[in-house]
Amino acid sequence: MNDSINNLSEEQALTVVPPQLSKGSHPVLKGQYLIDTLEINRVKDKILDWAAQRLPGAIIYGDTRLGKTRSIEYLEKLFEHEHQGQFQVFRYNCQMFNNKPNEDSFFKFFLKDVGHKLYDEGKPSVKRDRLFKYLITKGKTSEEHHILLFFDDAHRLNEIEYNWLMDIFNELDRYGITLTTILVGQLELHYKRNSFIESDMRQIVGRFMAQKHIFEGINDISDLEYLLAGFDYSTEYPQNSNWSYTRYFFPKGYSYGNRLEDFTEPLWELFTKSHEGFSKKKSLNIPMHHVIAMINMLFRKYGYHGEGLEWPNMIHWKESLQNTGYLDFQGIDYGEPQKNIYKK
Repeated sequence: MNDSINNLSEEQALTVVPPQLSKGSHPVLKGQYLIDTLEINRVKDKILDWAAQRLPGAIIYGDTRLGKTRSIEYLEKLFEHEHQGQFQVFRYNCQMFNNKPNEDSFFKFFLKDVGHKLYDEGKPSVKRDRLFKYLITKGKTSEEHHILLFFDDAHRLNEIEYNWLMDIFNELDRYGITLTTILVGQLELHYKRNSFIESDMRQIVGRFMAQKHIFEGINDISDLEYLLAGFDYSTEYPQNSNWSYTRYFFPKGYSYGNRLEDFTEPLWELFTKSHEGFSKKKSLNIPMHHVIAMINMLFRKYGYHGEGLEWPNMIHWKESLQNTGYLDFQGIDYGEPQKNIYKK
């Protein structure tokens, strides 16, 4: 990123104005953006390793609100961009059926999620054959005849749905196409894996749960620093504008050289203190949901489209975090906030 703006005088910095955008169009204001994290990078490396081994399937599981769904969305776009042609990437959002799984609905939603236009036409057997043919065609267009298929909320899947998936796996295998399934879900997914092993349903485990990875939130100060720095440098809107999200919402403070990553230590202390007051038994694992919600609130309320502050301080960070419901859940009184971190 071009940081020449940091060399402006105070008088010049006062004239710094972000790009003029239509009302509410910034990704932060719309709540529609994806951002890289260290955990996403760890998951990415795992998946690429599994894909290189042509592993049939693996599970990624963790507590709620850690950012698993957003990570899938990020990786789906990343793989489509960086590994275009190497393998086909799809994502299926597992449904919660009221009674028992319905074959017609299963293949209907499957076809819809992989992008087939005729997802709602025909009997269940017709939908199933249509899905087989579609995946075979897509798989053959990839360089390695390989399909990478994400299942979000995979803890919702049950035995009969795994049998339907096994039919898909076998059909693709007949045509020389490798299917690697990545099941992503809550802790229940891990318990189901153990249950399948105990029930001697090893064909399901071997096909779809051969390896596992525990998805983590932010549990190390380096995780937090990497995320904050992403807002300072890696994000950008409009495209090719050199206006990171931090620079856009706090243009003057940014021009003085201030960055969100400067708050890493006091924010880490805030989260650590909260955790110690709530639980000394569990290890610290901050939900990504709350951290992103906190940053969004800071930008919206105190930034360019809100109060228009030059730069936030820890009072503003604490208030933003409280608005996410995180501190109320922990039940901690923090007393006086730390002083502002502000460069001029």
